[in-house]
Amino acid sequence: MDKLQKKVAIAIKKTLTAPQVRKLEEGEQDFWNKLIDRYLTPINDSQAHKDEVTRELKSLRNKAVFLYFMINVLWVVATFFLQAIGNDVISIKIPKYLPNGTLSGEILKVEPLSLMFLLSFAVLLFVQFVAMLYHRVYTLIHVVSYRSSEKDYRQKGIKDPELTEDEYCMTLENHSATGLTFTVDDL
Repeated sequence: MDKLQKKVAIAIKKTLTAPQVRKLEEGEQDFWNKLIDRYLTPINDSQAHKDEVTRELKSLRNKAVFLYFMINVLWVVATFFLQAIGNDVISIKIPKYLPNGTLSGEILKVEPLSLMFLLSFAVLLFVQFVAMLYHRVYTLIHVVSYRSSEKDYRQKGIKDPELTEDEYCMTLENHSATGLTFTVDDL
């Protein structure tokens, strides 16, 4: 009972102790005031400026959509052109090998457009894989550096010499799970 009252008294002292507030030095106060004035004050734009920005953003959107459609049209035209010419005129010829390693008399013809699509897709997958590895490694580095620099948040200062370290640290547990319960007499 006496130990519980000491623990509660220590917890109340910790809770009610106000942090010490220091005044900023003049140079630091000046820095923060300039930072607030320069970067954190709201921007007051005139209506004419807002209209001009809106017009320019719409123009940029229209140009980007036009460029996107023109690239798609060129892609479709190139695809139809290469298919219309046929596989005999423009194709990559690869000799066919049998499973035992001997050369057969046949030649495989690969369309350059299909090969280009396959290679570009493979390059994108490789870049995505390397980027994922990069992200994972740097996340691991971040987690390891954060874990090793965490503070021990136990307050040092208010200690009762009669309490052991385990009794000093107040831990909330579910005592009903172990068969123990709190009653009014305990408080």
